[in-house]
Amino acid sequence: MPLFGRHHEEEHEPEPVVEQKPERSSSIFHRNRNSSVSAPSERSMSTVSSTPSTTSNRGSIFHKNKIENDPIIAEAEQRIINAERREREADIALINARRAVKEAREHMERLKAELAEQWPLQDTNHSGRAKLLKARQGAANDIYKRAKPLGLSARPEEFVRQNVQTQQPLIGDDDGSTSGHHGHPQKPLKPVDPKILPAMISALDVLQGDYFATWQGVYPTGIDWTSAVIGTYVSAALTTLTKSFAYLSSPSTNENTINKYFSEVIGFYFGQDAFSLRTQAYDDMLWVVLGWLETIKFIDLHSNLHYSNASQPEWYGKQYIPAFAHRARMFWELASQGWDTTLCGGGMIWSPYLTPYKNAITNELYIAASISMYLYFPGDSNESPFMIADSTHPPREPKYLQAAVEAYKWLNNSNMTDSKGLFVDGYHISDLSGKPGGNTRCDSRNEMVYTYNQGVLLTGQRGLYEATTARSYLSDGHKLISNVIAATGYDLDHDVVLSPPPKNSSTLAKWYGLGRNGILEEVCDSQAFCSQDGQTFKGIFFHHLTAFCSDLPEISFVKGKEENYAIDRKWHTKKCSAYAGWIKRNAEAALGTRDAGGRFGMWWGAPPAEHATDKSEPNLPNDAVDYRNLGVPKTTEWRGRRYPEGARGNQFSGYGADGDNQFIGIEDLNDRGRGRTVETQGGGVSVLRALWEVVDIR
Repeated sequence: MPLFGRHHEEEHEPEPVVEQKPERSSSIFHRNRNSSVSAPSERSMSTVSSTPSTTSNRGSIFHKNKIENDPIIAEAEQRIINAERREREADIALINARRAVKEAREHMERLKAELAEQWPLQDTNHSGRAKLLKARQGAANDIYKRAKPLGLSARPEEFVRQNVQTQQPLIGDDDGSTSGHHGHPQKPLKPVDPKILPAMISALDVLQGDYFATWQGVYPTGIDWTSAVIGTYVSAALTTLTKSFAYLSSPSTNENTINKYFSEVIGFYFGQDAFSLRTQAYDDMLWVVLGWLETIKFIDLHSNLHYSNASQPEWYGKQYIPAFAHRARMFWELASQGWDTTLCGGGMIWSPYLTPYKNAITNELYIAASISMYLYFPGDSNESPFMIADSTHPPREPKYLQAAVEAYKWLNNSNMTDSKGLFVDGYHISDLSGKPGGNTRCDSRNEMVYTYNQGVLLTGQRGLYEATTARSYLSDGHKLISNVIAATGYDLDHDVVLSPPPKNSSTLAKWYGLGRNGILEEVCDSQAFCSQDGQTFKGIFFHHLTAFCSDLPEISFVKGKEENYAIDRKWHTKKCSAYAGWIKRNAEAALGTRDAGGRFGMWWGAPPAEHATDKSEPNLPNDAVDYRNLGVPKTTEWRGRRYPEGARGNQFSGYGADGDNQFIGIEDLNDRGRGRTVETQGGGVSVLRALWEVVDIR
């Protein structure tokens, strides 16, 4: 932007153009306001007259003789020189800091190795030497913990991986951070925590840098359904980034970051094993639907925010919408075959390959996917692979809304919540014979409670409200969130933790059903027997909490309800703001599990390893079967008549398999079990995104 362009933004009455004589010009600002008759351009405003002039160049403020002695020009030039010098100094300091971090870590690793070698060789007859060596080891461990966070903070623009070939930005707007896209001034920013957004970007960068194989377009250590969920997180994070340009660096740098991650989303589309997923359980299919609809939402938002000007070309990402929409539609149609009315009066069956089991997650996914298809599906004319003639699939098809409403009604009437108001896992049908007159009621309930069973429905409730403006959907969602928070031992009314652990961490805090000490937790966390499924659940909850609490559109597309909608919108925002303290507590706990490489752990509420002496049994409710972490039982109820009753054996086999010795030699409790994985990293991205979206920029 030209140096004095800001003066054209002042409002004033038009003045006649008067040719100024050089000696009458007492101020360069006066000349800026009156010497030009050209209209300001869209991106910048000229400070020099575009009208041909017959006066000598000696009358210009840019004449060499006057520039040399102009104090304003000299001051501006000196400021640039000073800024360039300080930038160079900062770069040098950053390089030195990184070198110091590397050297400190290497030194601590050598020290740990040396002490580990000395310990077995100690003379057991000299107890004094043994005590000294043990004390030295303890001190070294304390220092090592202090070294762990080193290097985990950086400037936001440095979270883009430097060793990856990235796509160049598609726009040439390189305004500074004080201007929005197209050079428009940004709205004033409210104070936010400057560490949260960079931390989320850092977590996203580790997720994609450590766990995504760009050349294959897959997450090699993920399984089909968890990879679909991780892909959903990435698209959702892109939505957060495109809404947060004002808090980041220049638009061109922001756009380059967006394009880098979006190109990986495109790669994942081609790497996803869609054929295998078509043959899996119905819940696996529905994760795919939600994932590609999330990507379509991002593309639409990014295009509207940054490419809505008629002078710009359409954002290249829009060309992928038909492909993403087609995959979402295909998988919704395949999954909808799981809706069954012959048993339990309705509801989705979990898997076509096992004894009928109507569980919470499949029905919640069906509700969320159906209403999302109604709201965000842009239409699809691609009939592959079935090639049905003359069939179209327009947007806003009523069948999607009808499916969501019907499934929500069934779930609400299914008696699938426990005394704490939490969703249990699901129902079998006892003595299922399939013969006329046989039992068809859902009467054998699995009391197992997982965090993700409390989350996915929130997206469905939010979408159903947008489609109908029936406030009961929002009320149900807020009630469910409150129940979850209470089940972590957190008093939402007073923003305090109930029954915290003792200060010396000698025992764990009291278990409340879905956590302790105000932190969300799976039953499998403390004993480290979480499966790949279980490691994904907490991230799913926070992803859907963010979706539920994101700002409602300013205008409802349901006509005639504008006044009530405005009231509901304000009420909803206020209710979501009340969750800030709890969300922040969980985000901080998750951040505390990062290792030196920025990888998140599974057990967010883990105490220091040296205090981990708790030997409590898993906190399972009565009649609960933890099939997500221990596998589907080999019983008639679960697998059919080819398995004799009792073949499964002890349902607790594998829980805390190391017994009293499970903490020996462990410095980090999140290194136990499966350790840090793509699923736990996704959970970190999800909870940090919730903190930024629901708390910081609301």
